[in-house]
Amino acid sequence: MTAWTCPCGEPCTLEGAHIEGVPVCASCEANERYETSVALATAHAALLAPPLTIELVPVGTWGSNLRSMLTKSQWDKLRKHCYAEAGHVCEVCGDSGLNQGRKHAVEAHEVWTYDDAQCVQTLERVIVLCPRCHQVKHMGRTLKYGGGRKARAHMARVNGMTEQGQRAYEDLAFLIHALRSRFRWTVDISALAQYAGEDLPLTPKQVKEAVKKAKAGKSA
Repeated sequence: MTAWTCPCGEPCTLEGAHIEGVPVCASCEANERYETSVALATAHAALLAPPLTIELVPVGTWGSNLRSMLTKSQWDKLRKHCYAEAGHVCEVCGDSGLNQGRKHAVEAHEVWTYDDAQCVQTLERVIVLCPRCHQVKHMGRTLKYGGGRKARAHMARVNGMTEQGQRAYEDLAFLIHALRSRFRWTVDISALAQYAGEDLPLTPKQVKEAVKKAKAGKSA
């Protein structure tokens, strides 16, 4: 461990707690997490209100997804199982990518919940989306690669929003993302167990291995 000094004057380490990349003592991190969680409580409820939401994971957990925790074969079995369960149509808007100029009908998307006090990002389930709804979920990436105009229009249409309402919602989503990205998060994929068993795409052993990788911060 490399000794450091927290901005408050208390000792800390470079390998310990951080806020926005700055080493801090455990007490400062805990206080900041609590204050942030209180501030986000109402804001996050508003984020979940419309049928089609923007879901931006904290920067520190980019890449910590099921696709990276499972082998390609396991991921393919899981997503195809979910596609069949959803009838190969979007669970949000009911559309298909085949009607959107795509060669595939649907895509798999992981739904996460966030404990802002403990900084734990927990898998809830895997849902099935059309490509346009999926672009909305990952609005940051969509804007980066030039798909913002169509994604914004699709989101406004599905949610019955005005253009101004959609932009206000988007601003809120990015604000919450920025606040969450100040901290280091733990990823919990134990809910993957709901997809393991007889007539299901995964085995309990495969889920156990994936959960172990997630806890260790590793990929398949």
